[in-house]
Amino acid sequence: MSGQITTARRLRRDEMTASLPPQHPLLSQLASFVDGALGQDDRASVQEHIDGCRECRLRVQRAAGPVAVPAVALPTDGPRVDADLRKLLWLEPPDPAPGQLWRLRWDDTTAVGVVLRVEGDDVIVTPVGLDEWMADDYAVVVGPEWSPLHIGMSVWVALEAVVPLLVLDVYLGEADFLDQIVAVRQAYRQGRAVADTIVVGPPVIDETDERAQYRRQLALAFASLADAEWVDVATPGRDGRSLVDLMRGADPRMVAQALDLDIRSTFVVMSGERVPTSQEAELIAELLATDVDEVLAAAPAVPPELAHELSHPRHRRAIERRGRAAGHGESDERRQALRDLLPVAARRAGDPEAPLDWRRLVDDYLEG
Repeated sequence: MSGQITTARRLRRDEMTASLPPQHPLLSQLASFVDGALGQDDRASVQEHIDGCRECRLRVQRAAGPVAVPAVALPTDGPRVDADLRKLLWLEPPDPAPGQLWRLRWDDTTAVGVVLRVEGDDVIVTPVGLDEWMADDYAVVVGPEWSPLHIGMSVWVALEAVVPLLVLDVYLGEADFLDQIVAVRQAYRQGRAVADTIVVGPPVIDETDERAQYRRQLALAFASLADAEWVDVATPGRDGRSLVDLMRGADPRMVAQALDLDIRSTFVVMSGERVPTSQEAELIAELLATDVDEVLAAAPAVPPELAHELSHPRHRRAIERRGRAAGHGESDERRQALRDLLPVAARRAGDPEAPLDWRRLVDDYLEG
């Protein structure tokens, strides 16, 4: 009957979970160990376990917050890191595609997910936890032998999320269990039990179950990632009035004085060849006696192709390096690149004799 668990499946789940805890410390114990909050005896016991357990040792290494859930900053030093995983940190990542496993990162939030679909700059992912015994009845249990990371994991199909392309950080390999994710996803949407041929976890009985907290933390992490943004492609020109129209009749000398620009740079702004900064938009609004939101709405449209290319994970390392050198963050560096590239894009876009190679444009800029 739909929604019920067969006796055979219960036995198989009991057999699966019997070999996991209690020999592994709980996540809360590992988190307290990382935070130095365990008593001397408990700390010694956890340390002894970690010394002999590669999986828990990796979890402790990857703990980036108060609880060791999807905050998995992959270690790049030490002999315990798999050689093929270390290579992935340095290789240029591929175009995101279904079935790929990625590390996701934005600000202080780090997670792991499997790509289900890519729709423009939106990526539909299924969250992944690195503790397979934390899986619920709609989370696929993946053993180390099937994992690109060579450690067990749980794929939380019920927590499917949509995140922007720009949070994809490190390509971790191919997930050979995409068909199982699809099958569990269908079962979840239809409200029925998962087929016995797929290993999932036991159901969460109530909110006191540690897995309920784990699930909430995964959901919060992916909600935070979903909110990541650095530019709104849809905002400029939304009212049909361009910056050129708005500034028509303005004295270029007064604009140059207000923005503290030379006359050539002033014409670049007034002709709509680059997006004014937030500070420049405020000064323009004051000069034109209008609202700053009207100036921002009338800014030259950002080519979606350029925004997409600057959001692609293949450019992320170069953007971060430039940002650190300039003393500002990743988003600010992307916006600076956008401002620098818009004049070039405006001159070359739409030329049928020399179609614009957006990737080459960004590559040349970042390498310059």
